[in-house]
Amino acid sequence: MSVRKIVVPGTQVLLLAGLSVSTLALNPVREYRQTPDMYGMNYREIWITTEDGYKLYGWYFPATVESKKYIIISDDGDGNMADNLELVSMLLSIGYHVITYDYRGFGKSQDFNIDPRVYVYPQFIKDLEAVIKFCRKEFGVVKYDLFGIGIGAGISIGVAANRVEVVKVIADGPFLKLEEIRKRYPTYKGQQVIIPFGYNKRYEPFYALEQPKPTLKKILIIVGENDKIVGPADIKQWLKEVKQARKLVELHVVPGVTNDQTFEVDKEAYFKVVREFLLSD
Repeated sequence: MSVRKIVVPGTQVLLLAGLSVSTLALNPVREYRQTPDMYGMNYREIWITTEDGYKLYGWYFPATVESKKYIIISDDGDGNMADNLELVSMLLSIGYHVITYDYRGFGKSQDFNIDPRVYVYPQFIKDLEAVIKFCRKEFGVVKYDLFGIGIGAGISIGVAANRVEVVKVIADGPFLKLEEIRKRYPTYKGQQVIIPFGYNKRYEPFYALEQPKPTLKKILIIVGENDKIVGPADIKQWLKEVKQARKLVELHVVPGVTNDQTFEVDKEAYFKVVREFLLSD
């Protein structure tokens, strides 16, 4: 079991981030080990319907100051959105409205048959797109930033490149090419992983930025120096090959760690990079 000791600003409480019990690609968890209520966070529950009829569950955290800045967090496919409450508190502290949600089959979202050997489902693209559409209607705002972790990072880049609502993206440990993920998993994770045939290459980050929407202004990619699945060399090669990626992407490498440790190793330094990126022009 891994426990993250997390203090939400204004509290003296420890948050339990969840169990690291699976080395498989996806690890959906239904139970919320922590909720915003436990820490006195201001929020409300939201329900979102996808274009194919699935009901997604989410939390909306209003900004603590007058603000027109909104950001949507997409999780890494291990656990559920409750694992990201510290990140939520950090983003609230710089004046953002924050929206979190669970993919189908995770948390309280509608049942969906998930094979844990699958790396990412194309349906998760529909989930994020549904959240964006819901937010446009609910809040009357047309511009959003995205924050993705793991598979959520890759999904966020793909969706951002194909929708006009997204301005900035933070992608912590994204996939670039699914075929490369399939090839590397057995060597570096000790298991086979399934890549769905139905994943549209237009949404794979490597290809998505060949012709992104002009409204997408900047992408911050965070990777660990030692990661073997998607590391700094992979991002740099991508930037060499794709001109539009060079124009949009800023790369931040966290020294001495893999992608699942970028946040934990130095949270203050991590959030400094995030804050400066989001608050810059």
